[in-house]
Amino acid sequence: MFRFFSNVWNEEAGTVTLSVEDSYHIMHSLRMKKGECVEVVCDSRSFVSEIYSWDEKSKTVILKILSDVSESHEAKCFIRLFQGLTKGQKLDTIIQKSTEIGVSEIIPLEMKRSVSKIKDEKLEDKLFRWNKIAYEAAKQSKRDIVPRVLKPMSFSEFVKSSYMDDFTLVPYEGEDVNGIQTLLHGRSCDPVINILIGPEGGIDPFEVETLQKANAVTVSLGKRILRTETAGIVTAAIVLYEYGEME
Repeated sequence: MFRFFSNVWNEEAGTVTLSVEDSYHIMHSLRMKKGECVEVVCDSRSFVSEIYSWDEKSKTVILKILSDVSESHEAKCFIRLFQGLTKGQKLDTIIQKSTEIGVSEIIPLEMKRSVSKIKDEKLEDKLFRWNKIAYEAAKQSKRDIVPRVLKPMSFSEFVKSSYMDDFTLVPYEGEDVNGIQTLLHGRSCDPVINILIGPEGGIDPFEVETLQKANAVTVSLGKRILRTETAGIVTAAIVLYEYGEME
């Protein structure tokens, strides 16, 4: 069953109005008809609903709520991915796949070896595109929330921020003591976990030292070196598996 998100919920009438874009998708791409059922998420609550009517003036579909979806699709832990800025459209793929897996928030990070830089005049356009990618991936993977992609921050801002109060994992090819599976196995589920991934050139040794002094934990992902667009997705999947979220 297809899933959509909406923040236009008439609780008294038991109806939900979809966006113009989603409404167009339902009526013209999926060619669904009145009475057919879809799932809709409002305020992190999921419902089975049916296509009730089409508002010709606003070009929107109105859904009638039928019942709750009792099963949550969200992990017990909130995973926040700090991704070193990448070249080209790699970040698009990282956002899409991280959303599918179960990451809850994504923050691009400008690091010493980041080749790519975000220009202020292009930031709003990039944020719009990144959040749209997360939205589409959340629909496809039947998430109960749409992960947020926040504006990029610098490495120094990150180290000084309150984010460092949370359990932070840093996959690092130079780590030869802490294996991620050994570290996580049997560990009780942390409510919030940060995963920090370096850019294409990796994490600079000074940055690693700074992170370790701030109580971040560097971990090995095994004998093979993963690309930046792979490492965060793999790390998130391992965390979710070890916490019983892949059963």
